[in-house]
Amino acid sequence: MTVLDGPAVELAQSYKAMSGIKCPECLRDFAAAHPNQIFCSPVHKKAFQNRLIARGSALTPLAMAARITRGGSRGDTATGVRARQDTEKLIARWVAEDKEAGRMRMDQYIRLRISKGFTPS
Repeated sequence: MTVLDGPAVELAQSYKAMSGIKCPECLRDFAAAHPNQIFCSPVHKKAFQNRLIARGSALTPLAMAARITRGGSRGDTATGVRARQDTEKLIARWVAEDKEAGRMRMDQYIRLRISKGFTPS
């Protein structure tokens, strides 16, 4: 039996699994301090969360109006069509902003969250 058998090997493997994570804010690889860590620093986590809050407050009413009117095919059709169009424009703009700033795409971020066991609240 060597020094690297048993619990030491398991610990080394768990640290290896935590390394190589890309920060959603800067896309740099970093070694996570714990298994659920997603961001390389608290500053990047806060910047990402603040941006999500601002975007969500702009997008939520539009997305809800688009959904309620089925994208303009039920009820107030003019409002539904406009809400759907505005929703798509905002999302396209934010995707382009994130790409230009070197941030992770939202589908990749959601995949990362799911892999860490996070669920929507």
